[in-house]
Amino acid sequence: MSFHEKTRLLSLAVTLLVWGFYFAGVATDLRQGTVPDMWAFWKLMPVFLASAVIAAVSATALALRTPKEAEACLDERERHISNQAGAIAYTLLSVGIVLVIGGSFAGWSMFVIINALLFAFVLTECIRYAIELWKLRH
Repeated sequence: MSFHEKTRLLSLAVTLLVWGFYFAGVATDLRQGTVPDMWAFWKLMPVFLASAVIAAVSATALALRTPKEAEACLDERERHISNQAGAIAYTLLSVGIVLVIGGSFAGWSMFVIINALLFAFVLTECIRYAIELWKLRH
């Protein structure tokens, strides 16, 4: 597995782990009918921080293990795959945003709207990483 594949796999794992934990809490709040007030969004700060720190530390550790591979630029095939995956993810994100806009007209609360937008973004990032990994392996 190349360095770039490993970094994508790490990014996918960190995103699923950290944001999965956050959205599990959001789902629990919604299931219990306890929609927090706007101050509950302070819960996002540790999630953003944890995501960034874990990703940076793991990418740095990986780069230190294979410094020559870490310095290598993406080749033409990898750039093409990245562009394709980005285009698919952007399209899916656009659909997600349109759905959330529709939900706002349907009376969704601000808490649900913000978390639905975050979920759309996180989901499309996971899909982008998964597409890149799949295309790099095939």
